Amino acid sequence: MTPLLCRKGPKWLSLGAVFLLTVLILGGISDHELAGGSLAYADTRIIPSVTVSERYDTNVFNTAKQFIPSDRKKWDFVTTGAPQLHFISSEEGVKTDLLVSASGNAFVNNPELNFISTNAALTSNLDKFIGKWIPGAKLEVSDYFRYTPQPPAFLTGVQASQGVPDIYARGLQVARANATSNTAKVTGTYALSPAVDLLGTYSHSFFSVGQVYVSQGTGGATPTSGLTTETHAFAVGPSLQLSRGDTLSLQYKNGYTKFSGTGTSDQSFTARGFEAEYSGTMEGWTVVFAGGGVLVDPGDRTYPIGRIVLTTRLDPATTATIRLSRTIAPTLFGTIGALVSDTAGVSLEHSLERGVRLTGTINYATNESTPVTNTKFETLAGQLMLTYPLSRTIATTMKYDYTHFTYNSSVGGVTTDFLFGKSALTLSVAFTW
Repeated sequence: MTPLLCRKGPKWLSLGAVFLLTVLILGGISDHELAGGSLAYADTRIIPSVTVSERYDTNVFNTAKQFIPSDRKKWDFVTTGAPQLHFISSEEGVKTDLLVSASGNAFVNNPELNFISTNAALTSNLDKFIGKWIPGAKLEVSDYFRYTPQPPAFLTGVQASQGVPDIYARGLQVARANATSNTAKVTGTYALSPAVDLLGTYSHSFFSVGQVYVSQGTGGATPTSGLTTETHAFAVGPSLQLSRGDTLSLQYKNGYTKFSGTGTSDQSFTARGFEAEYSGTMEGWTVVFAGGGVLVDPGDRTYPIGRIVLTTRLDPATTATIRLSRTIAPTLFGTIGALVSDTAGVSLEHSLERGVRLTGTINYATNESTPVTNTKFETLAGQLMLTYPLSRTIATTMKYDYTHFTYNSSVGGVTTDFLFGKSALTLSVAFTW
């Protein structure tokens, strides 16, 4: 007789059994052997965690039906295991926060899509260290790296709360393709007087496309393998501390983006201009208002830019955030060049009893090519997430995501229009020690 666990059955049943077995094993470890909490060495803490999840996705290729290979199913069940290490260190005047994670993903209908993705987020505050050598100076260094075949259209959840730069996540839903991206940033301030600081930032970012898993679309409708987008940007200017503790600043901004790889002819664009910003509190709201203008070349045209961020507590258990933004961003597919990028987002977080949290987010974006307005992207995305702690070290999450993406292009006399919607329902269990 064939042992029960060796009998053949539906793939989804096998993956489901693995998912359940993993949850039970990790739950036992969390409750018994590692109940002592995170590891600590002198001024360094190491917090390990593992998240196991099961997802039903109506479109794992992230594109319209005509670009999906005919012998593939666009829907799938995906089992994911994601270990993570969180390092928190404070030594000799340097505070460092480092998150490193990997994610293994197994597909039922499309096993050729199985992949391992990696993420790393680093923030290092060197204020005390640099202040010993240059009184009045402050310095912070950050870096965010991601490798994944399913780059997000918007940053949500942990990424958004950590202040991860959104230069490559402004609503463009990239079809399934291996993508590597990185953003490194240095921010410095120098006190010119008790109320006036000189601010300066520099960032270097890139987004590189590897293997593409969908059919090549006309008019640049799908990503191009080998395309790399690279951006250098800096900003400098004074900042004034107002009497109430609010801040007013003015910065000169300069950004240079270059495209390299297949069919780009080393194209590039620059965007330079000024932006003023006010941040502070108003009648229970934490606010950021910024506005200015940039000159984009080629095209020699000026565009208004700005952003608004409003955060408040609607009641003791509910926090609301509103975000509006306009900037010049690089395209990731379609017409190579600059985009006039507008985004809007609203998020609500409500805390219930026993640590239960309910979070809802809606994001909308329009992106249009410039100076030639021949390509337009439009995206609507929503997320609803319920987190329920089972114990001090175990939490379950149920999440629903919806995305609707529209693409319109008219290049070289060829018109390409398509749209698609996708939904995903995810159940996950996180174990933190």
